[in-house]
Amino acid sequence: MKNIMLKIEEAKEIIDKRYDLRLGDLVEIMNNSNGDFDSILNGFRIGYLQGIKAEKARRKNVKQTVKLTVKLKELRGDKTQEEIAKDLGISIKALAAYENAERVPRDEIKLKIANYYNTSIQSIFSASNTIL
Repeated sequence: MKNIMLKIEEAKEIIDKRYDLRLGDLVEIMNNSNGDFDSILNGFRIGYLQGIKAEKARRKNVKQTVKLTVKLKELRGDKTQEEIAKDLGISIKALAAYENAERVPRDEIKLKIANYYNTSIQSIFSASNTIL
């Protein structure tokens, strides 16, 4: 067990310190590896790269969501949320949730919003601007 713990510590030092892995995961990987340290290290590297890829995707979604909130607030201009919500036939709370990226509007609401601002759904909600 002491030998396993030393190898776990060595692996943790080799892998970037930002990688969040529970000790139980490390022990399980060590137990399933038959002591092949290179296989263990490669497994950690693959997991680490997958974690980096997931983090990049998360950041991209955050940026896209921010673009949507900016676009909706920009379209609203000087009007209040109350005015826009009343004109669209939705609650102020719903409109605020869309503008604050807490919710994504249903397709029929997207259509109402696009028609209200005399623009296309794509110009507001397209993948190049935001998540759908």
